[in-house]
Amino acid sequence: MWKYHRSYKTTMVTDDIVNAYYLRMPAGPLAQGDIWSGLPSIYPRDRRSLGIVITPRCDLAHDKAPVINYLPLIPFHDHFLFEGGIALMARECRSAATFVTTRAKELNIDKLIDGGVDVSEALAVAERQVDPEVWISAKVRTRIAQLKDAVAQHKALFELATQQCITPQQLASHVSDKTLCKVKSDIARNTVVDLHFLPPCGTLFDEAMLVQLRCVASTPREVMEAAMRSWSNEQWERSRAHLPAHLAAEMITAPTRLARLRSPYLEALMARFGSLFARVGTRDIPEALLVAMTEHRRTE
Repeated sequence: MWKYHRSYKTTMVTDDIVNAYYLRMPAGPLAQGDIWSGLPSIYPRDRRSLGIVITPRCDLAHDKAPVINYLPLIPFHDHFLFEGGIALMARECRSAATFVTTRAKELNIDKLIDGGVDVSEALAVAERQVDPEVWISAKVRTRIAQLKDAVAQHKALFELATQQCITPQQLASHVSDKTLCKVKSDIARNTVVDLHFLPPCGTLFDEAMLVQLRCVASTPREVMEAAMRSWSNEQWERSRAHLPAHLAAEMITAPTRLARLRSPYLEALMARFGSLFARVGTRDIPEALLVAMTEHRRTE
């Protein structure tokens, strides 16, 4: 499963798809939808990353944007090594905790475990309070074994969920293929609210990318415009010399404009980005009242 997604390259994507989505190596002025490499990364693990420009077109056209906003792009498989994998581990950890609570209630030791008592000690207390014949029954022994396994699994998952990265082997060991396939399918179909899926773009980036909709980054416009004027390392060095000292020190190598996301895919991305931040939170209706309203049937 993992190997298939890890080796997902442009050979699986036709030129028709690439050309429909992207204008490769675009010329002309900076534009919304431009995809750049070598931009400052929002993650400590990377110094540079890919990003897609989201600054409004009118601001770019009328020079009203001294700072360019962009959304980071990460390779599809990297998402599951970091934020995506950690989130999956956290979800599995919650599921294991729920199972532990269920089994503990069946054995009447849930209050002891909630109070921080070790499982073995809680079971010893329960054994002294239960009829010996009941305690040695197959049903009870099965529940005890399941409880111990669930506690061990919860501990392992909790430790993984607090790590900074997840290995493919750890992911495969704790998350079923069915669950992983469902999550990947949801992401690829753009049903995950804060991620936007983009296909590979030929040799410019040969893996599917995920746009991080929550993570707005920025860089001075003069950096991008200096990079657009530089066609060689020597030219970039000359351009960099005119940048403010802190920018010149940070941008040793020039960022590169790789492609431009075409219409209507750019508009679809911007609509999802806008809707994410335009949401209005409202007070929830109590669950009991919701059930009463949805189950109510009109009587004649």
